[in-house]
Formats: sequence, C-alpha cells, structure tokens
Amino acid sequence: TELVDEVTETNNCTTGSKTVQVPLSVSVALIKDFQILNLTGYPSVLRPGERFTLADDARIRDAEDSPPAAVRYYLSPSRQPVDDKLELGSRRIDRWDKLPGGRPGKGSIFGSSGKTTLTIPQTLAPGIYYLIACVVPDTKVDDKDSRNDCRSGARAIRVLPGR
Repeated sequence: TELVDEVTETNNCTTGSKTVQVPLSVSVALIKDFQILNLTGYPSVLRPGERFTLADDARIRDAEDSPPAAVRYYLSPSRQPVDDKLELGSRRIDRWDKLPGGRPGKGSIFGSSGKTTLTIPQTLAPGIYYLIACVVPDTKVDDKDSRNDCRSGARAIRVLPGR
C-alpha cells in the first residue's frame, strides 16, 4: 500500500438530497437498587476470639433476573465503610425471594434474610468498633443508589483486651 498526499481535504464528504429513515429500537431496563435494611442480634461487648451471631435483611428492587450476591460483614472504627475496615466474613445470597409490595414501573421487591456467625479476630486491638454489612452482587450491576448498599449497626461494639 502506498500513501498519497492529498491536495484538498475539504472535498472528502458530501451530502445527498434524499432522507434516510433508520428505525430505532429502545428497551427499558429497570435499574437495581441493593439495600441492607436491618443488622441486629449482635452483642455490644466482645473479646478477641469470641463468636457471635447476627441477622440481616437485604433487599433488591428489580425483576426476577437479580444476580446472586454476598452480604459482607466488617468492623470499622467509624460508621462508614472506610478503607481501614476489617472483613469478618460473609453470607451468600443465591436466590432472592419476591416480597409483597413494589410499584408499577418501579419493579418488584425481592429480599433475603439470614443469620451468620462471625468471630472477632485474636489480633484485633481493644477499642470501639462499628459492625457494617454490605450487599455485594456477584456481577457488575447498574445500582440506582450505591450509598444504601451498606449499613452500620445501631450501636457500637466494644472490644475488650483478650484474656
């Protein structure tokens, strides 16, 4: 292939005199909204190595094709899921159950409630921590409001020195 220098660049395109109609197909997909609603049943004082059980309620607004997900549990020095959070464990959500409610055009509501037993790490320093649960889908999903994917427990956990 040889390259040719072009003398005039302004004559490379032209417009026609006829109109062309291109059919447009639009599909509307409901945007999912993952939420953690409740985080309950955990003690307010623990020591390293102690186990405890907590309960959570996860919700998603959308249709039956909602993806599997995990609820991940963290301890954090603040109520927000910050970078220095410590993951304690998780529970799987392989199936979302349809719940009563929902609004036309807004999608149905699906949920998963579960209990999980977690252990405070032996190496955790004494202090005040917040329990945080986050629902994390297995696949990348357009999430309407990712700010409600995580929730901290209503009260802090005081971790005492180990025995």
